[in-house]
Amino acid sequence: MNKRNITPILMVFFSLMAVLPEAAPLVHAQGTPTVSVSPTFNAADIGGSFQVAIALSGVSNLIAYDVGMSYNTNALSASSMNCFGSGTLFGSAPSGSVFPVACTFDNFAGQVECSAALLGGVTIATADGALCIVTFTALAPFGSDLNILNPQIIVEQNGSAVQIPVSEVNGTYLSPPVLLFVIPNATTAPGERVSHLFKGQTSIDLQGFIMLATNAPFSGFGGVIFTIVDPTGNQFAVQSNIAFMFPGNSATVTAHFDFIASNGGVTGTYLLFATLLRCPLPTACANGATTQGLSFKLKA
Repeated sequence: MNKRNITPILMVFFSLMAVLPEAAPLVHAQGTPTVSVSPTFNAADIGGSFQVAIALSGVSNLIAYDVGMSYNTNALSASSMNCFGSGTLFGSAPSGSVFPVACTFDNFAGQVECSAALLGGVTIATADGALCIVTFTALAPFGSDLNILNPQIIVEQNGSAVQIPVSEVNGTYLSPPVLLFVIPNATTAPGERVSHLFKGQTSIDLQGFIMLATNAPFSGFGGVIFTIVDPTGNQFAVQSNIAFMFPGNSATVTAHFDFIASNGGVTGTYLLFATLLRCPLPTACANGATTQGLSFKLKA
């Protein structure tokens, strides 16, 4: 992050002290003050977009900040930033109280920066949320660290503007693996394509058949979101477990669907669809292709 912005920000801090209320109470922050990338793990298909927040937590009486984040320009391109609008901490501040300093991204250097101060004695009493939100576009099948840069957090304490130490939690972007369906794509467990309520069969086990492409450049994780359409047209979604695969390997992933809990046990034919979950990490997935699996029936 370019250090040239620090001086004007500090000048704003000193001017704040002239307008802060003299008897402002000291409110201690709850927990460890942290500036973090949120969510920590991100994945998107090439050409797809996703949003990442530079978030603040554990801080009371926030009056100013200067934060930045770096990224790999071979993997990602920043397309927009929201520093003071809806969904950000300063976006909820009273009209006219926000003094914006920087809200920029540089796709050559691979950096974003956002900074601002509050005027007129205004503070964010409990600062837990996004300082800024960055929209990225995935460019290529490469990963990228998302690293917090030189965060400066200023709070009001006993009528003074004070910079407080913060911990940093960085993030990661990973390109999702190349997954394919294997025929029959999705179905029920053996012997469960026809269930009978009078036999007490009120739920079924679903199976999805997937593989990691033979020419995939790296190993990865995968799963399935099963979409069930009941005889009346209502839709229900359940997610499978997540399986690890090497290139060329296949896996069977499973999920459980309860007729009674979902729709009270409507009898008839249920349609089954499956959407790939392409996961560079078990906790970070991007949706892939959707296909139809084998239908199943529930009888009285």
